[in-house]
Amino acid sequence: MGQDMPKTADSFLQETEGERAETRPAQPEDFDSTLETWQIVEGLGRLGLSETDIVAATGANARAVRRWRAGQTEPVRHWKALDDLRWTAHFLSEHRVLTDRGIVAWLRSRNRLIGDRRPLEAIAEGSFDEVRDAAYVTVGQPRPSRVAAQTRDGAEAENVAAEVISLNGAASSRSGASSKTKAGAMPRNERHVVPSKQGGWDVVKPGSSRASSHHDTQAGAETRAKEILGGAGGGEAVIHGRDGRVRDSDTVAPGNDPNPPRDRKH
Repeated sequence: MGQDMPKTADSFLQETEGERAETRPAQPEDFDSTLETWQIVEGLGRLGLSETDIVAATGANARAVRRWRAGQTEPVRHWKALDDLRWTAHFLSEHRVLTDRGIVAWLRSRNRLIGDRRPLEAIAEGSFDEVRDAAYVTVGQPRPSRVAAQTRDGAEAENVAAEVISLNGAASSRSGASSKTKAGAMPRNERHVVPSKQGGWDVVKPGSSRASSHHDTQAGAETRAKEILGGAGGGEAVIHGRDGRVRDSDTVAPGNDPNPPRDRKH
């Protein structure tokens, strides 16, 4: 009779669906509605996060995470960090700017918006507000903390540009400078070409939960993104790779501009 193989750090993510179904109820389709601890841990695992990632975000040990997944214990001291990780993963997935692999890379990579820390580490340190702001910027929405501060001051809410960042924390601006605009200025018009979860490529407007169009090839999606921008007064076409990272961006002139900007990168 053979001996059981020792479990690896991530073996808890590799059980079959049949094994789980024998002892657990069906999982909710909407990750945002997941309330049971084991469902949260499994949902994060399906996204691609490892046991090591969950340990890094919560400050718990690997044994504790395995017990959470088995439904044996609850993360009393680590509940807030686990829920913060769940919210961040769901928010980024919901807005479809990044693929699942891109979300995992985003959580593991240093980010300039949170002081060059990794979001997983920042969550463990209790800096969820900073991680939340960085997530909003990534999908092209104003930072909640900035809007709240201006509301408290009684000032008119600042019009913040779609600060979409690459996963290594660098701004996706052509000049490398922040794309934040001054109050009253128009935000930069952008369309992102991103890999689709269904295969192929999507053209996505920052802040929108649905793709503007779907294409079999990246080149086709890029062409359509530029057509949309040209008809909408011009803007920036931001091209993502298969891993979700920004690999290029092009300024698109308005369709009726007699003197369009020169492309200095190609």
